[in-house]
Amino acid sequence: MPDAPRPDGRRLRAVRTRAAIVAALYELVRDGDPAPTAARVAAHAGVALRSIGQHFASREALLAAVAEHHIARVPAPAATGKPRARKVRLAAFATARADDLERTAPMRRAIAVMPQPSPAVLAGVRRELDRRRAELAQSFAPELADDPRRLDRLDVVTSGPAWDVMRRLQRLELDAATAELRALIEAVLSHGGPRT
Repeated sequence: MPDAPRPDGRRLRAVRTRAAIVAALYELVRDGDPAPTAARVAAHAGVALRSIGQHFASREALLAAVAEHHIARVPAPAATGKPRARKVRLAAFATARADDLERTAPMRRAIAVMPQPSPAVLAGVRRELDRRRAELAQSFAPELADDPRRLDRLDVVTSGPAWDVMRRLQRLELDAATAELRALIEAVLSHGGPRT
């Protein structure tokens, strides 16, 4: 049996360098710097400053790669198995969504400071919004069957901007914000708001 071809060392180094740059920017944004300089990203990644330009044609291309990196890190929703009572589904969903929104808050801040996000960044945001909406539809399908507009209302109260208002403007601690999120979901599911 012939030996397997040896991997190209330059290509492997390029893949590692690219991954290090993406991870560095992700970590800096996650840790509170929504717009780190290229020099800071390079230093954090342990690469030469010119490496960033060699691997990414623009800052938007780098941010798009970071968005993909983030999406890959989002855990898939747990399998539901047998039907569960709404109270149990609601508590599990609120906890998982609060964790998701808390982890993605730095990315929302980074996108907010962009003068004009690129189409690739906006496409990543759209995928995240679609994923979250699908999770809502799956988690609360029995309650949504009689009033599809409830899904739109749930989409609003469980959104990143709503979470950011609770955490940053209202200054709720994580547990309090999670409890408020649970209460908002329950209010929509119980009453659904005004019918149109």
